[in-house]
Amino acid sequence: MMLLLSGVKAAKDRLLQDCQEGKLCNVDNDDDDENNTNEILKSILNHPLLDDPSIDAASRRLKHHADSDTTNSLWEARMRTRDLMRIMNCVQCNKCRFH
Repeated sequence: MMLLLSGVKAAKDRLLQDCQEGKLCNVDNDDDDENNTNEILKSILNHPLLDDPSIDAASRRLKHHADSDTTNSLWEARMRTRDLMRIMNCVQCNKCRFH
């Protein structure tokens, strides 16, 4: 969960920009639905939890693990990232730039 929050924090500025430009929501039914979705997303992205420095702890540990001297450690970090993307059902759209 902490890695997910860290990824959201890293993508926050881009997601807010896309939200303001109307690139995220393609609701054909009603503009009110799109505005409501944008407002919900903005409230999530502006939540104070994303500014908590402790959410970066898991990300720092993963980076430290990947930067260690052994090639086995790098392989383990890659496998953890692959498992995380599988859990999140990631399609690697590059919005979060996590991968």
